[in-house]
Amino acid sequence: MSEPNTEGGPPSDGRSLRTLRVAQPERPLRPYPDGWFMVARSGDLGRRTAIPLSYFGRELVAYRDGSGTAVVADAFCPHVGAHLGHGGQVVDGELQCPFHHWRFGEGGRCTHVPYAPRPARVGLHHWPVDERNGLIWVFYHAEGAEPDYRIPDVEEATEPGWSRPLLLSARWNAHPIESQENFLDEGHFNPIHGQEGPMEIGLETDGPFASATTRLHAPVLGPRLTFEGSAQLAGPGFSVIRARGLISMAVMCIPTPIDEERTEFRLLVIARNPGRIRLLGAVIAQFLRAYTRLHFRREGEIWHRRTYHRTPSYSSLDKALPRFRRWYMQFCGQSAGPPE
Repeated sequence: MSEPNTEGGPPSDGRSLRTLRVAQPERPLRPYPDGWFMVARSGDLGRRTAIPLSYFGRELVAYRDGSGTAVVADAFCPHVGAHLGHGGQVVDGELQCPFHHWRFGEGGRCTHVPYAPRPARVGLHHWPVDERNGLIWVFYHAEGAEPDYRIPDVEEATEPGWSRPLLLSARWNAHPIESQENFLDEGHFNPIHGQEGPMEIGLETDGPFASATTRLHAPVLGPRLTFEGSAQLAGPGFSVIRARGLISMAVMCIPTPIDEERTEFRLLVIARNPGRIRLLGAVIAQFLRAYTRLHFRREGEIWHRRTYHRTPSYSSLDKALPRFRRWYMQFCGQSAGPPE
């Protein structure tokens, strides 16, 4: 079987992508939870060219307007349906269709038809966008509601003394919940990550936000190191895990649903520079990226073959998972999850 793509973007051929389509029972969770989801990195958007995106079972287009603000819109021109992300250009701050050069400006309104005396009374649907932590986010809501929270700032992504974020990306046949609940799943740390002994994970929830803490003893190239770990969650599409110890790191965990079967899982690994040698933090980050990739693949092989039990058979040690799933249900149009 081909390995899942772990370097970002689509697999190099359709065959490797199809290997991830594993027959499963229908999932009771809604495939597209309500919330903020990453769709691109800030550096992906230039000043003149639009890029295509495929998320939430839809084709989208992203570009920067005349002020440099990121814009994400539905991809197909309302004229005769050309895809604005393939050949679309930004002209005078507005998105120009590659087919007939219709232009769309603020709010998606058509502003220019080159062969007509006045613009057409049509427009493109614009999505709520927030550019934060060097990433571009869109807000999805099944009923079109406006955003009611924001992704928090991650100081490690911009402050001096930390490496630049290094990306891991894979597309698996799985629901976005997989990566979000992973840190709360005490039982998997021993067989997957080599944790010694039982773990205690504390979980606190506050509306669309949640936080968790734990202590992890894990082997890193032989020696077993102790990390004080914490996780900060914001909605169904973002969490940041921070570990403090001999090596300090922050990992942003970001799942974005592609369609009803597949999710793009991204990890952005950031390491602290422990000394005055500026390149040392970058070297540590590269090492952590390789180490994280190994464990990321192990979990992904399970995720994309896994089904979702609405009422799991928990053990007495699965204390955080029931609370987490009850919290997560608010993003899936459900008031409560499985009983605690």
